[in-house]
Amino acid sequence: MKIFVKNLSEKVKAEELRKAAEEFGEIESVSIVKDPKTEKSLGIAYIETTSKEDGKAVIKGLKGIEFNGKKLTVKEAEADNAKEIPDKPAKSWQSSKFSGAPRKGFKSNIRIGGANRGR
Repeated sequence: MKIFVKNLSEKVKAEELRKAAEEFGEIESVSIVKDPKTEKSLGIAYIETTSKEDGKAVIKGLKGIEFNGKKLTVKEAEADNAKEIPDKPAKSWQSSKFSGAPRKGFKSNIRIGGANRGR
C-alpha cells in the first residue's frame, strides 16, 4: 500500500520517517519529495508498505502525531495527491514580484508606433 504524508518538517530525513513508520508495520520504501532545483524537502513523502494491513496500521499510527515539531497529515496515496504538492519554484526571475499586471501608477518608456506613450 502506498501512503501519502504531508506537513513534514523540511529537516526530516527518509530514515527518520522510516523508523517512525516501522513501529506500526513493515515498510518497503520511504521517499521524501524534494524541489528539483534546490534539493530541499517540499514537506511531503510517500511510504510504501508490504501489505494493505500494514498500510492501514501505519496510517492510524502516524495520523495527527507531532513529528519534528509538525502535526502530520497521513492518508492512503491517491492519483490526485500531486495537487497537494506545493508549487514552490526555486527563487528565480519568476518570483511574484515580477509577475502579473503593472502596479498602479506604472509608466512605461516603451515607444509604440513612434509615439512616446506613458511619459
